[in-house]
Amino acid sequence: MIIKYIEFILGKVGNYLKDLYSSNTWWINCIVVIYAILILWTHNNLRKIVKNFENDIVSLSKKPGKNSEIRFLYKSVLNKWHQENDAKKFWLPTINDLWYEVFTGKDIPKLLHFDIEYVKIALNKLNGYPPQEEFVPQVYLAWEEYHHRLLIGIRSYIPDPKKLKKK
Repeated sequence: MIIKYIEFILGKVGNYLKDLYSSNTWWINCIVVIYAILILWTHNNLRKIVKNFENDIVSLSKKPGKNSEIRFLYKSVLNKWHQENDAKKFWLPTINDLWYEVFTGKDIPKLLHFDIEYVKIALNKLNGYPPQEEFVPQVYLAWEEYHHRLLIGIRSYIPDPKKLKKK
């Protein structure tokens, strides 16, 4: 009786889809597993890229304190990235995490908002300098959230720091 009730609720289309799934379960499940592996792989690629940037920041930094030293560090990390990765292709998750996009190494710094502010927040997170007090609180929290999302492999938009500073 319960089965008849469920079939009645599903209607013609629902029953057709149920029968289609039942007859093609193996193929549908294989496609779903391949899709899941692909998406996990793209998220892992994003995590590796972020870790690569941050390892370069730490290895090239010698406790910079002044903004000119942080600019030099930023340019050094960026030049190293471009020398090693400009010709490579990277598969990254889309913003909505439902599929992937392919980017060249040249596009990655701009895509991930890798700039002087990123270097400062990464240095703060990894080495504790510059101190958190040097950041505008809203900007720091926005970068902290963005940085965390990148570390777990999720691409997202970052709010405009200029708009946050006005708040």
